[in-house]
Amino acid sequence: MKKLKMLPLLLLTTAPGAIAQCQEPVQLPYLADFESVTAPALPGCMFSVWDSFASYEVFESIPGPVAGFTGNLLAYNTIVNTEFGTPSDSYVSASLTTPSFEMEEGNSYVLTFRYANSSPEASLAWLGIYLREVGGGHVELDVLENVTGTTPTDYISVAFTPPATGIYAIDLTVATEGSQGLFYIDDIGVNATTQMETETNDRIALSLFPNPARDLVNFRSSTSVDSFEIYSSTGQLLLAGTPNTASPSINISSLAPGIYTANIQTGGSARSIRILKE
Repeated sequence: MKKLKMLPLLLLTTAPGAIAQCQEPVQLPYLADFESVTAPALPGCMFSVWDSFASYEVFESIPGPVAGFTGNLLAYNTIVNTEFGTPSDSYVSASLTTPSFEMEEGNSYVLTFRYANSSPEASLAWLGIYLREVGGGHVELDVLENVTGTTPTDYISVAFTPPATGIYAIDLTVATEGSQGLFYIDDIGVNATTQMETETNDRIALSLFPNPARDLVNFRSSTSVDSFEIYSSTGQLLLAGTPNTASPSINISSLAPGIYTANIQTGGSARSIRILKE
């Protein structure tokens, strides 16, 4: 993981006090789909701050539908406050912070979310993703530059490990030229990867996330996933495929909420894992 390159001043001064109001870390796995909030509210212990005097806009929940998204989602309006002569293309910025989570040194975690712009002409200059220890420092996880397009993209981070056992939150920071329309984010998930090893000498690692899941289940393997089968609790085969890739994503949106068993063939070995569909 890389060290922090940039973090807005207002977030640095505001975030510690805001997080302190939420004493207990949220249990993992975590998924924020914003269905239980009334616009423009955010879920409990999630907050957003503006980071540029050109705009006081922050991330807020909005009701759907929005093309490519289902139900409620978050939106950041990149509009510039031109009331006092500020140019409409001035720099604007805002940050979104998740609730805090207890993370252990040596364990791997994954961040997932879906994002898009409201306008095909929009280009979001910069989306920084940070792991922040509550009361401590920041680590840069990723930076997405020149984010374009109205078709939602499913973001899956590289698995990351905290530098030490502690309480952490995820910061998502937008910085861009103003007047780029709305920037959307939905289905923010933080999960510990489920590590499984085969009994072969190669000790092939297989991870699954998110779990629980709503729409997509993602597998990461040290060798190609040859095939999968997903069964109901009564043994009925519901989904099957031969992805032949080390990182397949399986669409389970057609399944009813419940517990399922996934049988995975990878590297000449068979593994079984439970999947919880929300």
